[in-house]
Amino acid sequence: MSSTINRLLKAYPSAIAGDVRTVLDGIDLCTEIEPCGSFSAKFGNEILEIPERIYFHEDNLVYACHSFNPVQYDILNCLFSRHHNGYVREKCLRHIIRSENAWIAPFVIRLAGEYVVEILSVIEEELNHIKGDLFKDFLEENPGFYELIKQRVISYWDCYYRARYWKREYYVGFRIIEFFDRLIEKS
Repeated sequence: MSSTINRLLKAYPSAIAGDVRTVLDGIDLCTEIEPCGSFSAKFGNEILEIPERIYFHEDNLVYACHSFNPVQYDILNCLFSRHHNGYVREKCLRHIIRSENAWIAPFVIRLAGEYVVEILSVIEEELNHIKGDLFKDFLEENPGFYELIKQRVISYWDCYYRARYWKREYYVGFRIIEFFDRLIEKS
């Protein structure tokens, strides 16, 4: 259990480690499948190691949230935005996407590189409401990460959606990338 906690602490900036610890101590981390894989993102002077997928029970979102402050609730929803169930990822995305906490950016942008078109639609719906500066700063700090997300958008479109959205501008993933590209170009 402590190895899981130590691993999950690395998914967030050290400045909020106390709040992350409170969240991790307040939820049920028992699972038959340990969090698997991870991706790295630079945040300030730190490298965050965020799990690709977690398998904790989604009831944690209901029962634990009542005792958390807003920052801790964002931490919980960021963690569960990596859940194996796409419906859970979408629900958590809806909570965090408008957050003013800069450390939510890698969680949201990583979701833009996934194959679930319903999740991409949520991101697109919220683009005019997000804190553009925090996303811009993150994207500029992580060009390799962002390039991988762009490649995933192309790949998933080509593999799963090209027949339905035969023009690139019809596919939501490309519209999200264009939005992020415009944020960067404003520099």
